[in-house]
Amino acid sequence: MQDAPETRDLIIHWNEERTDNFTCAHEESIASAEGYTPVRRTGAILVAEADGTKPLKTFWSDGRQDNIGVVTDETTESLAGDGLDYAEVRTEGYVYTEQKEGTIALKLFFNGDRNDNMLCADDESIKSAEEAGYTEVRTEGYVFA
Repeated sequence: MQDAPETRDLIIHWNEERTDNFTCAHEESIASAEGYTPVRRTGAILVAEADGTKPLKTFWSDGRQDNIGVVTDETTESLAGDGLDYAEVRTEGYVYTEQKEGTIALKLFFNGDRNDNMLCADDESIKSAEEAGYTEVRTEGYVFA
């Protein structure tokens, strides 16, 4: 029997002053989330790279005061456009590029009024994002429920 892969919880944090959501899992990201309040666990990501995975990377924009979690090439390329000043901060862990047993979609949402990106996977967080005026942009990958 194959051992289960090591995972870490993916936690959504909120900063009221910046109106910024920050979804992260790495200890350094959590420690650097000054002014952010943990909201809920939205899933779990792999600690180490595995077949069929890509890194979940955190980017930060000084100009927008926004954190964003990125997996897909499409999202990474969009951060370079329109003069956005996002810089890569770290790799949070790894997510599957295709759905596997026990995983759910990790979705990227955006709220134009807040100029904020949000990553979430669980039903409660998705509902909360939609109620707050966020629209779904794309599925970034798949995480454990």
